[in-house]
Amino acid sequence: MIILNYIFFSIYKSISITNNWWPKKSTISAITVLLYFNLLTIVAFLNEEILKTKVLFFFIFIITFVLPHFYFYKKGRLEEIIEKFEGINRKKLFKYDLLVLTYVCASVYLFFYSLNVGNEIPFILISIILITSLYSYLKIVRFD
Repeated sequence: MIILNYIFFSIYKSISITNNWWPKKSTISAITVLLYFNLLTIVAFLNEEILKTKVLFFFIFIITFVLPHFYFYKKGRLEEIIEKFEGINRKKLFKYDLLVLTYVCASVYLFFYSLNVGNEIPFILISIILITSLYSYLKIVRFD
C-alpha cells in the first residue's frame, strides 16, 4: 500500500497548491476517478459488451468510491501519510512524482482510448493535468 500512499501524497501536494479549500477530499476524489477509469478501461479491453450493463457501472462505482474513502479515513491514515512524506526532501522524490504523473496521464489516455472517442479530449485533459502539475511543482520546489 506504500504505492497508493505515495500516489495520494503526490496528488495531494499538487492539489493543495491549486485548491486551498478541501485538498484532502479533492485528492481522494481524484484517486476515486483514477480507479474508476482504470477499472472501466480493463473491462472495456476485456469485453465491450459488458460495458452496456448498468449494474456493472454501479458495482464499479461503489468499489471505487467506498474503498479509497474507507482506506484513507480509517484511523487517521490521511495525516499519517502526509506527515510521513512531508519530512522527505522533495527533490529526492522528483522521479517518483514523474511516475505518478505518468500514471495519471496514462490512465486518462487509456480510458478515453478504450471508449474510442478520439484523441482530442484526452490530450486536452492531459495538457491541463501537466500544466497544473508543473505549476504546483515549481511552486513547491525551488531548484538551486
